Amino acid sequence: MKRLFVLALAAFTSVAFGATTIPPSLVSPAGSTAGQAIISNGPSIPPAWGTVTLGGVSGTLAIANGGTGATSAATALSNLGAAPLASPTFTGTPAAPTPGVVANSTTLATTAWVRLLLASPPSWGNTTAAPIFATTLSATGLITPSSTAGIKGTTTNDSAQAGSIGEFPTPTNLSAVSLTSGTAANVSSASLTAGDYDVECTANFVPAATTTFGNIEIGVSTTSATQPGLGGYQLIQAPLNTGVRQTIKSGAVRILLASTTTVYCVATSVFGASTMTADGFMRVRRVR
Repeated sequence: MKRLFVLALAAFTSVAFGATTIPPSLVSPAGSTAGQAIISNGPSIPPAWGTVTLGGVSGTLAIANGGTGATSAATALSNLGAAPLASPTFTGTPAAPTPGVVANSTTLATTAWVRLLLASPPSWGNTTAAPIFATTLSATGLITPSSTAGIKGTTTNDSAQAGSIGEFPTPTNLSAVSLTSGTAANVSSASLTAGDYDVECTANFVPAATTTFGNIEIGVSTTSATQPGLGGYQLIQAPLNTGVRQTIKSGAVRILLASTTTVYCVATSVFGASTMTADGFMRVRRVR
């Protein structure tokens, strides 16, 4: 009987010790918060719910251990190969979403967006968020400015660039050119590139004190020392005062050039005794 009692007591003790291992699913969550664990408080105090803290780490946590290997934000970004949010500098081939052609936001303009814009540029004067900005423009159709707005002119006192509309070429004006009665002579010239020009010539005829004359002429010509045809010259043929200077001016003559050509102011006078000289002045404007 005593032996049976001892065996029963041993079996009970074994069951009691085994009951101290409790499955996690049977642990009551009462008094805990998310993220906590059951933490031992030593051999004399029962375990309890608590927050696990990082311990046993000193100095800078290496990147291999989940750290940044740095003690400052700048060094941490550099170690991690990251860019700062403020004024980042990218390397390699970073990608970004492609915004719409007329997007008006702070999204990045990618190379794909630029290709879209250049493939279908907006019309001049449109009111979308994509105005025209260019250094060299080319039009294949008629440019029609508004009758109330037009094309704005310059507000500076300089000259138009060579080859541009409004160019004002500089001629070579001569003075005191000796004249032979009835013979045409060049009194001014200018080398003009291909284009459409208005050219005007002025001549100042200076006779000697005893020179008699009754014919003076000034013309715009593309042939040296040759008067042009009707419409290209101004002629006065009448008795003029002996020895008195006379000045005449041609009208504006349209000169169309397919290649670089020299244009001349040509003066002619028919005079009697003594001598005569002439001064020339040319005014040129590229009109288109």
